[in-house]
Amino acid sequence: MVKPLETLLEPGEVKQFFPANFADLLGLPEHAINYFGTYQEETGEKGGISVTYYLVPNIKRSSLRGELRILSLKVSDEPLIRGSAISYYEETVRDNPSLQDTVPLLIVRLRGDLFQFESNPNRFIEIHRYADHLRFRRRGLATAVLESISNKMRSKGTEYVYVSFPPERWPSSSKVIPALYASQELKSQIDSCFCPNSGHPGFGRGLYRGFIIITDKASHQVEYENAMQNKRRLDGYSSGIFS
Repeated sequence: MVKPLETLLEPGEVKQFFPANFADLLGLPEHAINYFGTYQEETGEKGGISVTYYLVPNIKRSSLRGELRILSLKVSDEPLIRGSAISYYEETVRDNPSLQDTVPLLIVRLRGDLFQFESNPNRFIEIHRYADHLRFRRRGLATAVLESISNKMRSKGTEYVYVSFPPERWPSSSKVIPALYASQELKSQIDSCFCPNSGHPGFGRGLYRGFIIITDKASHQVEYENAMQNKRRLDGYSSGIFS
């Protein structure tokens, strides 16, 4: 496997992954937020290519006031969020000294880690990491970020965004498609994104735990409604077994 080459993204490119009103959702001044990101491509021995985007809006600690000065992802109760914060400081800041004294407001890692065709390595993308601050929740941020990432990746050829996270723990206003209730047609469409012999285990084995966003909104709405019907039908069947 060829070692991936990491390149820096321009701050303006990174900013486009996030909502236009990102600063307002956080209650912070726009000028205090800066954007950092990297991009990698990795070629597989059996063909195909995987891509990784690492995206971090951050703020200089000196720009924070009052209790915000102790803002940190490291104190999160979520192990994955703490791990993302530690990785940011130990790897990202180490390799990019200009980020010293910055506080990551959100850490997002997008991965097309299941090898796809070189003609479109972005067709299927997973939000592999989503690390946020507890104090900024319940503001519509997660839903807004999910939508903005999906819109940005659609411009890069992405049709399906997958998140390996329990859909019942994600804001219901996002109207995500729980993978467990996805139609067979949608599962087949996603499986077709990957090269033969790429190591992709197939939808039923590898992707059923999380949820899906189809970047075409009309197609997403149809599949979302179908998934909700499947959920009601299957939930009713399960409750009937134990009644």
